[in-house]
Amino acid sequence: MENQRIRVSKKMLKDALTKLLSKKPINRISIKEICDVAGVNRTTFYKYYTDEYSLLLEIEQEYLDLLVEGLSDETDRFEKLLIVLSQNPTLTQILFLNDTRHSLFKKMFKMPLMTDILKKSTSEAMAPEKREKVHLFIFSGIFALVVDWFEGGLKITPNEFAKTIRQIIVPIVATNRLA
Repeated sequence: MENQRIRVSKKMLKDALTKLLSKKPINRISIKEICDVAGVNRTTFYKYYTDEYSLLLEIEQEYLDLLVEGLSDETDRFEKLLIVLSQNPTLTQILFLNDTRHSLFKKMFKMPLMTDILKKSTSEAMAPEKREKVHLFIFSGIFALVVDWFEGGLKITPNEFAKTIRQIIVPIVATNRLA
């Protein structure tokens, strides 16, 4: 169990890394920069993290946990996912849209909850390798549409956007349920 001091120090470090990630990629960020922006010394950093990547991994995991929590209710998971993404626009922008490694995208695609949702969208009779490719195609397409939605300034509500995506995805899913 973390005490208040530890939580505050970690939050300061996470906020600092997030701020730096909005300006440049992780491979150009030093621990010294993170500590300077956070206002903590390097000893504090190393008390909790081995390097800037371990800090980023913790931020990513917390974000994934937030997404899973938002998807825990089975009613309209997709719209709820869009709501969670839109409620955290800066973090979403940094973790998903500015991530050239696509690490969070890959982790999200492999989450059991996401896998279950995708499995329901395709026929079980489909060959496993084809099914996985269809899942990746659907997931990647949705991801591209979400990127476009964010880059366009989130001008429509998550509900309206969910309807738009369904209009695009349902014919693809219907075709592949029969395949």
